[in-house]
Amino acid sequence: MSVRTKTLLATKNGAYVNKTIVPGGKPVGLLWHSTGVDNPWVQRYAGDSTTKDELIGANANNNGFQQTTSNSGVNSKGESVPCPNAVMGLGTDGKMLTVKILPDDYCPWCSGAGNLDIAKKNGFTGNNANFLGYYQLEVCEDQSCTGLVYGRKNPNTPKQYADLCYNEMVAFSIEFFKTYFNGDAAKVTEKTLTSHVEANKMGIASSHFDPWHWLGKYGYSGDTLRKAVKSKLQSGTTATPATENPLHRVQIGAYSNKANAEAMLAKVKAAGFGDAIIKK
Repeated sequence: MSVRTKTLLATKNGAYVNKTIVPGGKPVGLLWHSTGVDNPWVQRYAGDSTTKDELIGANANNNGFQQTTSNSGVNSKGESVPCPNAVMGLGTDGKMLTVKILPDDYCPWCSGAGNLDIAKKNGFTGNNANFLGYYQLEVCEDQSCTGLVYGRKNPNTPKQYADLCYNEMVAFSIEFFKTYFNGDAAKVTEKTLTSHVEANKMGIASSHFDPWHWLGKYGYSGDTLRKAVKSKLQSGTTATPATENPLHRVQIGAYSNKANAEAMLAKVKAAGFGDAIIKK
């Protein structure tokens, strides 16, 4: 099952305006972040007050990634405004949604800089994952799931929401590796599938602990993410986001008399199974 995505480009943000293309023209890895505040709605980060997409929702406060920023990523108020390639959280319908806000080959402004000496020891040519070719996503945190934001409350418990986000991260990572690494499980390493806290330890990101400071409470980590992605790629299957319920189809019976078949079909449809059909 594929990840549900939409595209709403942050055309005002300096990361989009400057249009720095990643080295080689395609991402070299995937780097995960989380937002650090309890707000599960992508509405908070994607778009602004002019957004018309009802599934994403408009942000009347205009304090998301769609802001005019300087070349140093600062808005008119002097506030630092990052810009990942995408943001993942809940759509207005309460289901997981990933909104792409930068093209895949644009450098995001999200990781910050790390320690150059450590970066070089780990084989990197620079100390900023933004310009080393990493595709970066922000996951909308919600550790309490109790707040009322935009008139809506997260319909999940804290663990349910953490599970939803993690499973969606696995699913997105699988699609990413199929797109950019030909689905090669051997290419899934700490350098190609990583997180902010791990990137910091490698010297290519600022000193943050996301997203595992939150998701780690439920047993998740960069290692479990890489293990899950490798396993799915090796088995040739895809992860099913936890927001989707699988369908289990049942054949009721076979009838030599068409009238009997039609009578049973009528009963099945009356019970609410509107997709039932007669097959020869």
